[in-house]
Amino acid sequence: MPALLTACTTTDTADGVEVQIRDGILLWHNLPEMEAAALNNALDRYRRANPGVDVIVEAQGGNMEAEFERATRSGLGPNLLLTSSTNIPALANAGALLPLTTRVTDEQLQRYLTVALQTMRYTGDIYGLPMELDTLVLYYNRSLVERVPVTVDQLLQEASGGQRVLMNSQFNDALWSARAFGDAPITDAELATLLEAASWAPSAMNEQPWRFRHARRGTPAFDALWDLLKPGNQPWTRNAALLIAISGVKHHARNEAPNASWQHDVGLATANLLLQATGLGIHGHLMGGFDKERTQEHLGLDPEREEVVTILALGRITDADTLEEPFRGRELAPRTRKPLAEIAFPL
Repeated sequence: MPALLTACTTTDTADGVEVQIRDGILLWHNLPEMEAAALNNALDRYRRANPGVDVIVEAQGGNMEAEFERATRSGLGPNLLLTSSTNIPALANAGALLPLTTRVTDEQLQRYLTVALQTMRYTGDIYGLPMELDTLVLYYNRSLVERVPVTVDQLLQEASGGQRVLMNSQFNDALWSARAFGDAPITDAELATLLEAASWAPSAMNEQPWRFRHARRGTPAFDALWDLLKPGNQPWTRNAALLIAISGVKHHARNEAPNASWQHDVGLATANLLLQATGLGIHGHLMGGFDKERTQEHLGLDPEREEVVTILALGRITDADTLEEPFRGRELAPRTRKPLAEIAFPL
C-alpha cells in the first residue's frame, strides 16, 4: 500500500537543541509518470490553498529507499517519503522515520480505514498515513468451485492445485444497482469515508447543497425510512446495512436566490459516494420508488427549501439466490448501456 512517511530531518546543534535544516517541505517519490502527474496536480491545489507553505517535489530512482536512509543520517534528506508500506520496518529500524503516534489525533485517524492504518503500524507506533487502498473482488462460478477461498493463501492454494483463476479489474464489472444484500455491516469508519468522499464533490458556487440522513439496519430510524419505500422496493431492502435519504437545499445560502444546479450537484456528491463505496466492496441501489410527500414530512423538511431526491440502500452483496422473483432475475440480468453514439456528439 502506498504510504506517506515522515523522515527524521532534524539535526542537533552544539547545545543539543534539534533544529530544522531546511525551510519548507521536501517530498521524495519514484512514481510512474501518470501517477506523478496526479500527485503534482494535488500538490498544486495544496499550494494554492496554503501559499505560505513551500512544497518541493523530487522524483527519485529505483534505489530511493536506500538513498533516503543515507540522506536522513546527515539531516539533509526529505521531510516526506512516498513509498510502499512494506518498507516501514526496515526504515524504522534504521532510525530514518519519525513516529507519528503522538503527533496525530484520534479524530484525524478516524478519517482512515482501520485496515489501511494497520499497514502503517510497526512495533506499536504509526509511521505514516495511507495514500490509497486497493480492493480486490473475487467472483466465482458455483458450478466449478465447491469451497470458496476467503484468504489470498487459500486462493493461491486453489490455483496451484489446478483451479483456474482469472483476475479481472474492469470497473463496470464491480458497479451495479445491487439488491442481494447480506448481513455484513458497514462500520462507522467506512460510513465516514463514504460521506467524506461525497463532501468533496464540486458544486455551483461551492454551495454543497447535498444532505445525507442515514439509518442503520435494526434501528427504529431504519424501519421508519423503510416504511416510506414503495412496495416493490421493500422486500429486498430489508437486509441493506444502511438506508440514506439524500436531499438537496434549493437556494443559495448567501442571497436566498434559487440554485438552478442543486439537483445536478446532489447527483455529483451521490456519485462520489457510490464510487468510494465500490472501492470498499460496498454496493448501493438508488431508489425513486418512495412516498415523497410522507418522506418530506417524516424528515421535517420544507419542500420549498429542501427536497428529497432519492433513498439509497447500501450493503455488501450476497448470493442472488437469496432473493425471490422477480428480484432474483433482475439481479442476474445482463446490464446494458446505450452506445456512445447515442449519448455523445462531436460539435
